Amino acid sequence: MGPSSLKDNTGATLGQPNPEVRRRPNLLENLSTSEAGHGGLADALFIDEDYRPGFGIGCPAPGLRKRQYGDVVNGLTRPRHYGRMVVVLAGCTRDMDLLMKVNAGLTGRFATEVNFSSSKPRICLNIFRNDIKRKDIGLLEEGPNQKEGDSAQAVSEADVYVPTPFGKVVGAMVKRYNNKRKHKLCFVKTQSSLTVSRKLTTRSSGRGWRQSPLLNKVPPYYPRSHNGFSLAGENFGASFAALPANLREMGWSAREPTPDRSSPDLKKPPGGPHRTCLAALPPCPDTVPTVDGTPAANQRGVQEGYPSLVSHWNSLVTTQKARPSCRFPVGNLRDGWDYKMWRDTLEMADINVDEVLKKLSMSEKVDLLAGIDFWHTKGLPQHGVPSLRLSDGPNGVRGTKFFNGVKAACFPCGTALGATFNTELLEEAGKKMGEEAKAKGAHAILGPTINMQRGPLGGRGFESLGEDPVLAGLGAAAIINGIQSTGVQATVKHFVCNDHEHKRNAVQAIISERALREIYALPFQLAVRDSNPASFMTAYNGVNGTYCSENPKLLDQMLRGEWGWDGMVVSDWYGTYSVTEAALAGLDLEMPGPTRFRGEALKFNVLTDKVRMHILDQRARAMLEFVKKCAASGVGENAPEKTADTPETAELLRRIGNEGIVLLKNENNVLPLKKDKKTVVIGPNAKVATYHGGGSAALAAYYAVTPYDGISSKLSSPPDYAIGQYSHKMLPLLGYSSKSPKGEKGVTMKVYLEGPEVADRKPIDEIEILKTEMLLVDYKHPKLESPLWYATLEGSLVAEEDATWEFGVVVAGTSNLYINDELVVNNTDRQTQGDSFFGSATVEEKGTYEFQKGKTYNFKVTFGSSPTSKLGGDNVLLWGGVLRVGGCKIIDPKAEIVRAAELAKSADQVIVSAGLNADWETEGHDRSDMKLPPGLDDLISAVAKANPNTVVVMQSGTPVEMPWADEVGALVQAWYGGNETGNTIADVLFGDTNPSGKLSLSFPRRVQDNPAFLNYRTEGGRVLYGEDVYIGYRYYEYAEREVLFPFGHGLSYTTFAFSGLSVTNKNADGKKTLKVELAVKNTGAVKGAEVVQVYVAPRQKAKVNRPPKELKGFAKVFLEPGESKTVAINVEEKYAAAYWDEERDRWCVEQGDYEVIVSDSSEVKEGKVVRGSFEVPETYWWSGL
Repeated sequence: MGPSSLKDNTGATLGQPNPEVRRRPNLLENLSTSEAGHGGLADALFIDEDYRPGFGIGCPAPGLRKRQYGDVVNGLTRPRHYGRMVVVLAGCTRDMDLLMKVNAGLTGRFATEVNFSSSKPRICLNIFRNDIKRKDIGLLEEGPNQKEGDSAQAVSEADVYVPTPFGKVVGAMVKRYNNKRKHKLCFVKTQSSLTVSRKLTTRSSGRGWRQSPLLNKVPPYYPRSHNGFSLAGENFGASFAALPANLREMGWSAREPTPDRSSPDLKKPPGGPHRTCLAALPPCPDTVPTVDGTPAANQRGVQEGYPSLVSHWNSLVTTQKARPSCRFPVGNLRDGWDYKMWRDTLEMADINVDEVLKKLSMSEKVDLLAGIDFWHTKGLPQHGVPSLRLSDGPNGVRGTKFFNGVKAACFPCGTALGATFNTELLEEAGKKMGEEAKAKGAHAILGPTINMQRGPLGGRGFESLGEDPVLAGLGAAAIINGIQSTGVQATVKHFVCNDHEHKRNAVQAIISERALREIYALPFQLAVRDSNPASFMTAYNGVNGTYCSENPKLLDQMLRGEWGWDGMVVSDWYGTYSVTEAALAGLDLEMPGPTRFRGEALKFNVLTDKVRMHILDQRARAMLEFVKKCAASGVGENAPEKTADTPETAELLRRIGNEGIVLLKNENNVLPLKKDKKTVVIGPNAKVATYHGGGSAALAAYYAVTPYDGISSKLSSPPDYAIGQYSHKMLPLLGYSSKSPKGEKGVTMKVYLEGPEVADRKPIDEIEILKTEMLLVDYKHPKLESPLWYATLEGSLVAEEDATWEFGVVVAGTSNLYINDELVVNNTDRQTQGDSFFGSATVEEKGTYEFQKGKTYNFKVTFGSSPTSKLGGDNVLLWGGVLRVGGCKIIDPKAEIVRAAELAKSADQVIVSAGLNADWETEGHDRSDMKLPPGLDDLISAVAKANPNTVVVMQSGTPVEMPWADEVGALVQAWYGGNETGNTIADVLFGDTNPSGKLSLSFPRRVQDNPAFLNYRTEGGRVLYGEDVYIGYRYYEYAEREVLFPFGHGLSYTTFAFSGLSVTNKNADGKKTLKVELAVKNTGAVKGAEVVQVYVAPRQKAKVNRPPKELKGFAKVFLEPGESKTVAINVEEKYAAAYWDEERDRWCVEQGDYEVIVSDSSEVKEGKVVRGSFEVPETYWWSGL
């Protein structure tokens, strides 16, 4: 039934002018249906007293006491009193014929306005297309005088189908006038091409719109201002003068509307004249700005033969004054149909926290304190409080999807960032992270990570900046300042002592107060002092018997009390363990949602005074303040995710990677390599982009450059290559070696509602996948109504040689792998618990298959989601599950080493690319030792013996044992370098960049040498921090234990000299501050950068044993050959000389002399160090910041 066949009880076609009154033309009616596209934002529908209510209803006239609302279709209910409203299409659609139909494809639902004394809803209406069948239309009718349950005209269910092409967004706007009350704009967006079935309840219950699975994603909110719209309301006459003449000629009039209604089926509303509203959207620009700032043709609406309406719209609105400029970019169009619409560009609500808090009910306050899903907080649209989006993580902004998400910029890992020793660069990195967050529609980033590496084996050790609290704290503050300069908020984590992964949710860190303060809490303290992060994330573990998320000593006394911090505290994901204790201690937000410990449980405890109202107010206030801070981001609610890949981003990532690479050894100036010499590349990391660690740090990068490709770009032809040895822990991902049935690299994934036993099942979804490692907890499809579903992966492999291939499957769920319909791996019938994917999945089940050269082999992987799992326990993920499929040919390790050594003999220079990867270093489990993967030590030794000009490029986030270190000519620590991994490695190897990185961790010779060796794993529910304050270089120097490479170590292709040290101790801004000043000179022949490291050591024996020296400040200086610069580093005296006095529970600065040691590493070598001193005349104690 189309709109032309719908009639009201007078015989008039709904949505058309009543023939009894003078007609004004609709703007859209002048657009021919042949112009079936739209280049930007849509046009407006104008509704006034000459039109029947076929377009919509609502906006009661001022003074209308009992506001009742009728239906859009006469006959469903008796018409009620109508006021005026404006409906505006917002969003791009190419089907102009659809727009010209009644209601133009709109479907919407408007929630209550704000700033009313009563908390009851004031207005609620639905707008539907008129070509929807009447029985499918539901109207929720409610007014301020209605009682709960008095919703007689609400239907129980309404099915609405909106077939707008490209279906991303349609929107609606209502401007309501209500007798001397300030009007508000109510916004809602919905997604088309989706059937919505919803249970409508009374508005008084507050659950009406929340019942909609569609609107649940995009609740309305109320922005402070609306950029880009031109509105004319009560001053319509004055505004009309600015309208172009051709609109007046079309029949638009400035006459004041009268209260007399010409339409016979509408009653005269009491209380004064109607108001007429006009809304105009910005014109469609011919060009749009792209993310790199250059204009590009606006191609929207012209794809697939649809012409643009740009010129036609501009001909209708002819004067610049009447055409508001499009103030927001439409977006970069190179990634396809990319909607950049008003909904995600509006400023978020700049709420008045005090006023909103006064209006919140107890239930609403509790609702604020838990997430609604994995990444979003709860919004309260009736109070103008939007939902926020949080996103990992420490080295890039992933967005909301683990599976098949939008690609992002991957930064070097945390230890690489720390190795730059460059706070200015880290602030730039933070700023870029903030920009990336905006592209992902995120208001806050879950990072940086600044836990301490007690030892070298921590699974997430690569995420943190380094083993020294000053390096970590100052580096984190720089990143936070950069992030928050964009308006996006930072979440520093994990507070505190989350320093290993083994049983991290069930372990208590047993630690002295002194070690806690001087080492583990100090980075967080410095971050608060220098950057004031908006949010803290609590650790999974406990400290001395109390879990961090419910620890009042940490959250209330230390963080908020002593440090005076006023931000929001969020749990780590599933790291909330209680209702009352967590609320009392200071945990504001439980994540993820839906809640387990807030909700009804917390409401009950508030009612029983286990949690008193003032405590609930504190938690709610913290959340509201956080929302207010996030408003500065300018990111809208539920904004679309998109890429922001630009040349500027690539340049910054390359610069960060270059500065983080550490030259550990360079005998006989093997480096830099010569570009005209014969070069060979050997090793398993060369042709794989090992650009991030595992867990929260993993993300899909825009691109990732392999070391081999980076090296090849420096040479006239690609170098010879030998793998030499494998380094994988699990088999390499199969998608990178296969082709999908469509001929593309990767595999084709098909999703089904039925299992493989159903012969004629049909897929509900089909996805092209490259990375065959899939965490499917966030996979969604409209047809999935339960966590049980099935999938297949299909692809093919071409055998390059006769070989035996090994295949492996890891699953949370069930899975089998077939080659040419032959079962090779069965991970369905019998399953064994593994530690992958946060302990949720099986071990890697393996099988082999013989390949013959030149033949093509088709494979299929069947998958059943997590409910099909045979694993016991509570680790199985409820939704989706996990699937990892790998495979490679089986090699003879000894033969490969011989082949690699022979290849090395034929070359002038050899590069060995080796190390770890995200299988070995990942969230969820720790390494068992410090060794390289089996066979790599033998490979490196054999190649080094074959060619003395061997350079080893080591990729790892934390130290590894290097028994061959004395055998190789040069050694480079390249970490996990992000998108630009291969380019940065090549830049350093060939001298295009002079390395300037310094080790952010000490590299011991053996794992047994590290201070936490005896007390690292969880035992009996606890881990003993027995090394106390002696971690990293503090321990190695105190115990006089030799290391392979010391903290702060890093070589250069040039040389530097320090001289003229001056140390002064003066009052500055009310603080006693040390000023350490010296000259640094580049004494070599090439430009480079040096890191000035300032250490302080007490000259007299203190009341307690103290480390020989401790880092207190640093600075990086860039110098041309022969250039000299003066470097000044300021350190507050109370931080330079203090230790934690456990007797007084305060910091103590003891009287005496202190030596200042300025060096280029923690290892003091005479000739490379300058010394000074300062005196503390009397002992004093302090607390706070």
